[in-house]
Amino acid sequence: MLTFKMAEQFKSRGMAIKVNALQINRVKLSKATIQKMSFLWRALARIQNVVNPLPSGMADNYFYICTAEEIRNVTGSLFNHKCELVQPASREKGVAQLKNIFGSKSYPGYAANREQIEQVWRLSNALLEN
Repeated sequence: MLTFKMAEQFKSRGMAIKVNALQINRVKLSKATIQKMSFLWRALARIQNVVNPLPSGMADNYFYICTAEEIRNVTGSLFNHKCELVQPASREKGVAQLKNIFGSKSYPGYAANREQIEQVWRLSNALLEN
């Protein structure tokens, strides 16, 4: 939500700064991190680590969204782990909700709600002032 608002703020001020976000997906956890977990979570983490990508893959994605020529003028957007633009969900009930939770093609519709974005922006600014 803050990504959308910050992009809007920079653009309205004529600044050439681009602001985008990367949806954090699963990554392989280190053995040290796994050891700090309870037994159940350790077991689940070990299972997930079989298919989870290395952190360097996410680092490549950060590098891409900061340097790729084809998205040079993109701002106020969310990218997934495949460097694809993520869109607000059109539906959020039933099976569609599961796709929103476990998928990477959409984010919750409330995150694009102008009133809620403004509320989060005001709260963030208030917290910074204190």
